[in-house]
Amino acid sequence: MSTGPAQGTELLDGPLWCVRLEGRGLCAAETAEGFFLALFTSSALASQFIRDARVEESESPSPGVYSRSRAQFISRARTAAADGLRGTLVDLQSTGQVREIIPFRALGIDGTAAAGQSQGGSHPLH
Repeated sequence: MSTGPAQGTELLDGPLWCVRLEGRGLCAAETAEGFFLALFTSSALASQFIRDARVEESESPSPGVYSRSRAQFISRARTAAADGLRGTLVDLQSTGQVREIIPFRALGIDGTAAAGQSQGGSHPLH
């Protein structure tokens, strides 16, 4: 069993982008394990996801910086975990393919007490 950092966590050291939906929060996706925040390694990939996934223009989708460092990511991830999210899907494509899946539990972030209590509409699904 590995004692090093979780696979893919080096991505947390640089900027990660999200898709913001006006009035509804951040874009998330549902998997068999639960809800995961959709994050991207560049603004261009977030914009491509918006186009490819055909996110409704009425939702005013726009790429935005989610975190610029590991410390900022961990801080924001704690809030997301408290909202019931299980982790992140990095570079999610409209086909369902992802570059990395990073469960919050692998980072020592435990949101199980809040699981199933996601605030309606705070993390829309696409």
